[in-house]
Amino acid sequence: MILLVKCAPVVIDSLRESQLNQVVAASWLRLAWAATSANGERCFSFDPFTHVMTSHELVYSEDDLDDDDPALKVSTDLERLLELMPPLVADRLNHPSMPTFKLRDIIFDLGQPARAFLMNSHGNEMIVLSDELGGNVTQEHLENVLLKLDGKFGPDNRAGLNGCLHRISAMRNLQSDIYGLTFRVGRSVRGNATMINDLLMGSSASILVMGVPGTGKTTIVREICRVLAQDYKNCIVVDTSNEICGDGDVPHPSVGLARRMMVPSLAEQGKVMIECLQNHTPDVIVIDEIGRKQEVEAAKTVKQRGVRLVASAHGDLRTLMKNTELRGMIGGVETVTLGDEAAKKNHGSKLQAQRQGEPTFDVIIELTAGELHKWRVVTNVAVAVDSILQGHKYQAQQRRRDVSRRVMSLELVCN
Repeated sequence: MILLVKCAPVVIDSLRESQLNQVVAASWLRLAWAATSANGERCFSFDPFTHVMTSHELVYSEDDLDDDDPALKVSTDLERLLELMPPLVADRLNHPSMPTFKLRDIIFDLGQPARAFLMNSHGNEMIVLSDELGGNVTQEHLENVLLKLDGKFGPDNRAGLNGCLHRISAMRNLQSDIYGLTFRVGRSVRGNATMINDLLMGSSASILVMGVPGTGKTTIVREICRVLAQDYKNCIVVDTSNEICGDGDVPHPSVGLARRMMVPSLAEQGKVMIECLQNHTPDVIVIDEIGRKQEVEAAKTVKQRGVRLVASAHGDLRTLMKNTELRGMIGGVETVTLGDEAAKKNHGSKLQAQRQGEPTFDVIIELTAGELHKWRVVTNVAVAVDSILQGHKYQAQQRRRDVSRRVMSLELVCN
């Protein structure tokens, strides 16, 4: 601070009046933010032309922060999903006092209380719907839902609603009769991908979004599709169970101009990825969930052909490295035998694990349950994997979004 005060006269003399006014305005904005922020942390935005990370106060003015247009626009089309429910259940879940933006799943299991799960930072919150249902779930309740779905379940036991992002999944007994239903609330969040604008628009990095179920992976991937397609990219979604683009032949408006190739069954996802690559000249291929070895191999082929990849997977970087079927996405792991001199540096052990090749994905985004506005971003997967294999922590960026202020902050963390 003392050095800044000393050099201020020289800086002021070197600036034109218009530049000086901009610097003064930005300085006051920076001061106001630091005074009210919990840690005095520095906020950042992205330059609208170069998409490079820039101090927020240099890009936006005080007037921009007062804009009534929300930073994030959430759309759930919840009423369409609730049409499948008994009226009292629908009324309870759509009541003004219900935080519908947190609603994740609704469960109907035969002979059990119907219940709904809400997402929050402390874990799931469960709401029991026995009173609204008049007791436990009966066969009649299930049949009423199935009648409205009109046999739309595919071989993966999933069904959707035409033009919607919701998913209905069935549990079957050994005679193939349905005894349980999970209603997953689908939503689009316009503006959600701005947290990684530099990685989307300022680079060609392939991105893997990771997290446990319910952390919002699909919602983020969906918005990434829209942003990349809007940037004149031929962005094609290999859409298993119509999870990203919604049910029906026309993709949901939330993915913009992104195209969609449907996948008949989970077993064929890798095959459709290669078909997409060979037939449709994609700039970007998007896969909602990579969970099998054949999809890992297909992803490698896509990357080797120079096509950008965006995908999601369960877990985080460390759990991915332990998964022998999936760790090919981060270069794979092999064990090598060291010479005597190298073994001395390896605590006497002649065996050492090392990365087998280049990662398929350059960037990994790690999500935490209930933390919709806090993402951990690994910007160099190869370096992070090498650090873990050497027994060290890996460095990542902790990006936070303050929706009310429409700003973001960044902190370097080690995991």
